[in-house]
Amino acid sequence: MGDREVEPVRRPMTDSYEPQHLNQPSCIAFQPNINGNMNLSCKLLNTLLHFSGDLNENPHLHIKDFFDICKMQSIQGLTPKQMRLILFPFLLKSNAKLWMNSLDAGSIHS
Repeated sequence: MGDREVEPVRRPMTDSYEPQHLNQPSCIAFQPNINGNMNLSCKLLNTLLHFSGDLNENPHLHIKDFFDICKMQSIQGLTPKQMRLILFPFLLKSNAKLWMNSLDAGSIHS
């Protein structure tokens, strides 16, 4: 009786995997008040430098570079501060992205 192996139930991956973070509210409290859709160009997103939070990275230099890049950009209907709030999540990766995703919803206002 104990020698029989139980075969696992086979099912599509989509039935067993639903990422938790897709429905997680953003930690950034700002919601743009823009009519229609806002388009961020790939060129703009590729200009942004990534920050992963590694010990050898200087967060102050990274923020300075981010502000310098943002000064050269404009999105109609947004103040510079609002634009930085929208772009900031696109800068982060690895540990820095995990940290930001762990923050409470609406905890970042500026």
